[in-house]
Amino acid sequence: MAEAGEITLRAHPRPMLDATSSPTGYSGRAANAALCAAAEDPANWYPASAALFAQQPGSAGLPDEELIGIVGEATSVDISDCQAEGTYLPWLEQVVEPEAQQAVPGTPAVLIDGEQFSGDLTSSGSVRKAIEAA
Repeated sequence: MAEAGEITLRAHPRPMLDATSSPTGYSGRAANAALCAAAEDPANWYPASAALFAQQPGSAGLPDEELIGIVGEATSVDISDCQAEGTYLPWLEQVVEPEAQQAVPGTPAVLIDGEQFSGDLTSSGSVRKAIEAA
């Protein structure tokens, strides 16, 4: 629906699992990697984030070199410098996560016209139906 221009899709990456990963900080580093690619071209957001989710290792986390490789393979963008600098980590930690904690109880969270979707996210077509009904 977003690709067809039918809706405006806003994705908010969250470093909410940073404290539970080993070493700490993995979800923030993964979110930073996707944001680095999206900064080059917003169209890179979906392939970068989808590739990172597909190769999500669980609580162990991945080193930056692997994150850079996953995003590079998915988008053909070299995010090495951006990832090494942790360019988006302060924004994720100081702006995104505190605001998200106040707005929604957890993830995934889907808001439609500012209202949280209360249906079954795992039911095929349920979000589409809710969007169309809004």
